[in-house]
Amino acid sequence: MHRTLIDKQSDSDVIKARPDCKRAIPYPVTIAYFQQVADLNILAPWTKLNVPVLTIYGGADFITDEADHRLIVATVNALHPKTASFALINNMDHYLWVMPSQGASFANASQSKEGRYNVALSETVVGWLCAREACRTKS
Repeated sequence: MHRTLIDKQSDSDVIKARPDCKRAIPYPVTIAYFQQVADLNILAPWTKLNVPVLTIYGGADFITDEADHRLIVATVNALHPKTASFALINNMDHYLWVMPSQGASFANASQSKEGRYNVALSETVVGWLCAREACRTKS
């Protein structure tokens, strides 16, 4: 990935040097798009926020990493203490579906299958919002 995204080597050059790097599934967008994303300073916009922030990571997410989400929280809190928080939803993947693991999510995505929405996401967001605002309860 470093050779492709950072060094901007072509797929054919990477595979020639490292045949084991041939991807099992195609990317949903072009490599040029991912290279543009890799060039971005993803943390910079977070440093401009002075509002409550909730980052959520699904434990079955094979696309991003928990450390990325925790880094956002640490970055925001370094500038505005106790502003950002982190939530982990163990059996949720990047697509917000119920998945038991990263491997299961990867296999599911490899076969272009859909999943079932993980309602724990909504519960987590509503709980976080209600902790900051007075929420009405059903009567």
